[in-house]
Amino acid sequence: MRYQQGNATEQERAFVEQYYRQFEQEPNLSDTYTGEERAAIESRNWERLMERVAEPAPLRVAGRARFLRRWGWAAACIAVLLLAGTYYWLVKTSPAGRQQAVIAAPDPAVAVTYIRNIVLPDGSRAVLQANSRLQFPPVFSGRAREVTLIGEAYFDIVHDHAQPFIIHTGNLKTTVLGTAFNIKAWPGQESVEVSVTSGKVRVEDGKQVSVELTSNEQITYQTAAATVALHKVDAAATAARWAQADMIFRDEPLEKVAAAISKRYNVQVSFNNEQLKQCELVASFSGTEALETVLQTLSAILNIQYTRSGNQVVFDGAGCGEQ
Repeated sequence: MRYQQGNATEQERAFVEQYYRQFEQEPNLSDTYTGEERAAIESRNWERLMERVAEPAPLRVAGRARFLRRWGWAAACIAVLLLAGTYYWLVKTSPAGRQQAVIAAPDPAVAVTYIRNIVLPDGSRAVLQANSRLQFPPVFSGRAREVTLIGEAYFDIVHDHAQPFIIHTGNLKTTVLGTAFNIKAWPGQESVEVSVTSGKVRVEDGKQVSVELTSNEQITYQTAAATVALHKVDAAATAARWAQADMIFRDEPLEKVAAAISKRYNVQVSFNNEQLKQCELVASFSGTEALETVLQTLSAILNIQYTRSGNQVVFDGAGCGEQ
C-alpha cells in the first residue's frame, strides 16, 4: 500500500490518518477472537478488496496516467475502509465490545482485591470489602429491593416503606426500611454477623430464627446450628472498621490521595494546577462516606476547589492552602 511505503500524496495520507484517528480511543478487544477467527475475517475482507481491484477499468487513451492515479487512489480508499470496517466489526460486535460500552466500572458481582464504594439503583450506598460480591438488578422494580451478598459489606440504605430493602446471605435474609449496618457472610464461614449502626433491621432464616436489631446491636448467627446470639456493640467504631483501609492519610500528597479516591469510588481525578499534586494533608475517613463528602473535606483542608461531572473530578486552585 502506498501509505505504508511512504509514497502517498498529501491528500491520500490525510485520508488514511483521518480514518485511523477515529479508532484510536477504542478499546483493543480484538483478542476476544481466536487466531483462526481473526485470520478468517482478514482473509474474507482481503478477497473483497482483490475483487474490487481486479474489476476491469474502462478503456481510455487520453489522460490514461491521470486515470490510473485516480484508480490507485480509489483502491487505497477501499482498502482503508475495509480495514477500518474489520476493526470496527472485531471490536464493536464482540461480546466484550458491547459490554465495555455499557459497564465502565468493575461489576460488583465480580470480586476484586480492593475495597470499593458503589451506589445502588435507588441511591443507597454500599462499601464492599475486598474479595466480596454484591448482586443486584439494574432497577429495583418489584415489591422489594433485593440483593445478594457474598462476603462483607457496609450498607447505607435509602428509606422507603413501600419497598423494603432485603439482603440475602446464604440462609439468612436481612430486611430493612432505611438504616446503616454491616454484614459479614463469607463462604465457608461458620457464622454470619449483622451489626446495625443506625435504624432497625429484621434478620431471619426462613425457619426458626427471626430477630429485630436496632442501633449498636449485633447478632451472630451460627449457620450449622441455626442459632443466634445478640450483643451490644459500638457499631460505628467496630463493625465497619475494615472500610477505613486506604482512607487514612498522614502527610500524604494529594496525588496519592486522588489515586486512592479514584480506585475506591471509580472516578477519574485530574488537576488543572499540577502543583496541587504535591500538597500534603492529614485526613481520616471512615470509608463509608459519599464521594461528595470526601471531596468537600479535601477542598476545605487545602483551600482548593473541585468540579465533578459524572465520573470525572477536577481539582483546581492556587495550591497548598494559598489564597
